[in-house]
Amino acid sequence: LLLKLYKTTKTKTTEMELPFETTKLDFLLSEKLNVKLKSGTDGVKAFSIGQSNPTFLLDTIQGRRYVLRKKPHGILLDKAHLINREFKILTALAKTDFPSPKPHFYCSDTNVIGTEFYVMEYCPGRVFDTPRLEGLSPENRNIAFTSMVVTLAKLHSYDYTALGLGDFGKASSYASRMVYIWGKNYNATPGVPKHPEMAQLIRWLKDNIPNEQDRRYTIVHGDYTLINVALTNQNPPFVSAVFDWELSTIGLPLSDLASFCVTFTDFSEVIPELKEPQSLWNVLGRMEDKVGLGTPEERDIIRLYCKLSKTDIPSDSEWTYFKVLGLFKIASILQGVYGRSFTGNASSTSAGTFGDVIGPIITLALKLTATMGYVQPIVSDFISLSSKGRDMLFRVKTFMNEFVYPNELKIVNEINDPPTRWKLIPTLEKLKLKAKKEGLWNLFLPGMCGLSQMEYALIAEETGKFIFSPSIFNCGAPDTGNMETLWLYGTADQKAKWLVPLLSGEMKSAFAMTEPEVASSDATNMQCTILPDGTDYVVNGHKW
Repeated sequence: LLLKLYKTTKTKTTEMELPFETTKLDFLLSEKLNVKLKSGTDGVKAFSIGQSNPTFLLDTIQGRRYVLRKKPHGILLDKAHLINREFKILTALAKTDFPSPKPHFYCSDTNVIGTEFYVMEYCPGRVFDTPRLEGLSPENRNIAFTSMVVTLAKLHSYDYTALGLGDFGKASSYASRMVYIWGKNYNATPGVPKHPEMAQLIRWLKDNIPNEQDRRYTIVHGDYTLINVALTNQNPPFVSAVFDWELSTIGLPLSDLASFCVTFTDFSEVIPELKEPQSLWNVLGRMEDKVGLGTPEERDIIRLYCKLSKTDIPSDSEWTYFKVLGLFKIASILQGVYGRSFTGNASSTSAGTFGDVIGPIITLALKLTATMGYVQPIVSDFISLSSKGRDMLFRVKTFMNEFVYPNELKIVNEINDPPTRWKLIPTLEKLKLKAKKEGLWNLFLPGMCGLSQMEYALIAEETGKFIFSPSIFNCGAPDTGNMETLWLYGTADQKAKWLVPLLSGEMKSAFAMTEPEVASSDATNMQCTILPDGTDYVVNGHKW
């Protein structure tokens, strides 16, 4: 969305040497589509638009045109550039009347052109690289933007399970996952300087994740911006195609709307210097006669979308969060693009220029958090957390959102079901194994996890939101009290016999204090007796 991004993503193809050998591709096109490529660069041209998956226009001697989209070559970040997912979402949308390119075939054989790729329909149209939509009248400009909002609402209206996309993404913890994934990708980009402010931005995003329970989950495009939308060649201009589905998943639709609206944000109050010539202010098209331009205000876009999607207008705090999340994601993506300029597998020759814009985007996001009235929790200012404590708290919150809350009713039903009531609860046991595998285990014990009591108190606040959650993390009483006592005062033999199996979750404790006749846990009131019998103990009494 910044000046250099706009300047280097034009809607044209470039003449260049053939980017790959086309003999095997030609054979496959003949087999699949009954066409043959024109010779040389007349048959294959690279689109200069976009910075991620290389995209090419295919011209055939039969006069038909197609688009090929492939993975970049070389070493890539884990789970990035999964073009098979693009093909899957396009195949699903082809069952609807949504304006997206129709996919023809996917090829996983890297021997054909060197990487995986797929071929899809060529969709002619106009792609604009600034919100001014230069050349359109104010009336047509307003029609174009309205059509973009209508199209987005339409995408979010589809039943993704009915389209075969039930496994396309998790319908939970979307914001938490985005913060984790894009933060990880940003830090994993090799050989590129890191911006100290990014850690602060990630911290804010982690601390301010909005409630993700009972939310509407839909297909989300993930990068719904001007350069990924084509308008009809004739006026009035309507959306004719939506491109670049690399970041699509199942998520919160508000994230798509916020990413789209970043274009229309008046940032002059946040960063006054943006009013300078050739600045972001200028590029974003927010000129003095905004109304005359026909460019809609952000609030009008939100109202229109919410009316079309029959949803409530988001709160200021929620809206702020998703706009900041959008800027954070852009900064992380550009960090990867910039990194690929050093490794030689960038999709565009302009990738090396993005190092200059990542910092300003981060600054912009941080200033946006400070001016939109969204107050960070007192934890950030009053309680000093270590980086480990903050990360562990974030991971526990994410685990609760993604796995515990969705299973609350199931766990309660299993507890109340006579066949399983007095047995280990199946769902609880599965969640324990998952928590243990993810390292969210024995968090209450400083000697094991390295957290302070204050840091664990914040985690306990989260796990306490569902009565059975503490046991999922092996942090439930009375196990915790017994483990603490053994850890501090147990002999080596006692630790080996009792502490080790308690820490691993192989042994459980039971409450054995209160009695029907004695309404107290005072040991001097107990009527129950416990006497040694060799290496065992005999307990004689009546317990609840």
